[in-house]
Amino acid sequence: MTIRIDDIANAIFHHTAPPAMPPGVKVVDLAPNPYISPEFEVVGNLASEVIIIKAQAAVGKTITAEYLSAITRARLLDLADIEVGNNSLRGAVDEAPFHRGQCPIIVDALDEGAVVSSDAACDRFLFTSRDFLLRDRGTLDKVKVVFLGRPASAQWVQAVLTEHDSRDENAQEQPSHKPISICVIKVLFFRETAAKDLVKVYQKKEVDRLLNERHIKEAEAENLRKQIESPNMAKLYEAYFSQLEEALQLPDGLWKHSVGQAFAGYAPTLAALGQLLATVTNPHREAERLGRGTHSAWGIIDDVIRRILTREQEEKILPAVRASAPAGSRIPADAYSEAEQFEYLTQSISKDQYTIKLTKGIQEKFQSQSEALEEYRNAVKLQLPEHPFLMEGKAANDVLGARILAGAICAGSDTLDEAIRRRERTLHVFV
Repeated sequence: MTIRIDDIANAIFHHTAPPAMPPGVKVVDLAPNPYISPEFEVVGNLASEVIIIKAQAAVGKTITAEYLSAITRARLLDLADIEVGNNSLRGAVDEAPFHRGQCPIIVDALDEGAVVSSDAACDRFLFTSRDFLLRDRGTLDKVKVVFLGRPASAQWVQAVLTEHDSRDENAQEQPSHKPISICVIKVLFFRETAAKDLVKVYQKKEVDRLLNERHIKEAEAENLRKQIESPNMAKLYEAYFSQLEEALQLPDGLWKHSVGQAFAGYAPTLAALGQLLATVTNPHREAERLGRGTHSAWGIIDDVIRRILTREQEEKILPAVRASAPAGSRIPADAYSEAEQFEYLTQSISKDQYTIKLTKGIQEKFQSQSEALEEYRNAVKLQLPEHPFLMEGKAANDVLGARILAGAICAGSDTLDEAIRRRERTLHVFV
């Protein structure tokens, strides 16, 4: 069953937050504006003690957490900002109201929390949170905690909360026989109207970035902002999405077919489109150009895909390696290139995403910089499971899956033969 963000908010107790709260806990005063909501798929009953919202990276989990906090006045514990451990949840709420479902708390950034607090500390946080929930079984149909994280982290939270035998030697209470009621929510893709609104948001962000980094002047930025709000820009959106529909040739249309929704409504796709359109100074002329077919439909998809790959290289991998590598290290400018990413993506799908083997070419480019190479290896292994082309170890959608396969063929991937042999595990994600 699909639901909207307001359905989730309505399931959470709305109250007035106290003026003083424990360190690291806050209530968001103003809802993010704009907040563009995707749809959500719900498994279970919203009238549960725990809601687990799972989504890939870069689809807006943090802004969703802030929106829910602002709308419901629920407390927000951001694990990316504070270290947690034993009984951290217990210390973040008022105990009696919490057990009645009248002091809900939102726990964001499960994945980042493992970096800030360590895996062991986060596990202690989860196990003692479970024991705290099990201490009082009087109310089972009110939301007490909302967890947000990537699929693997969300699955781990669910496993911990459904484990009845306490494994935490510091727990003071014995679990009750009544299990914790849990509702799992998956973030879905954006529908047509929301998708276009999100493209506009990313356009504005890109203009702000270009201005802040002094690539454009204030007058240019102001002109671009006017174009973004113009009726001609809305027509340009239509032209671009029409080209995507033409390329994919879907019988039900772009927004009604599952393949179209999965690509056109996918947050990384929309972010890439926003960046591509941010610097268009004459959207009317650009729309006419697309209408005349001067830019092939598949060419637009290729532009979007290339932009996604470039963002992964320039915003995820290279900055992380430069920050962690020894001073004076020479990081190859083309590290994590398109061809290299396709090699690792193919390895990840056909083998194990945690045993990625770096290409011989990139290892040679690092030459004798063994420490810098190791930092690069670590960055790739950490980021690859969250690559926009992947979702829970498979291709995020058929379009990106086909591009992974094409990239592997063009790059002469050593793992392609193995991928073909493992037909049941791999080829179904490409076609």
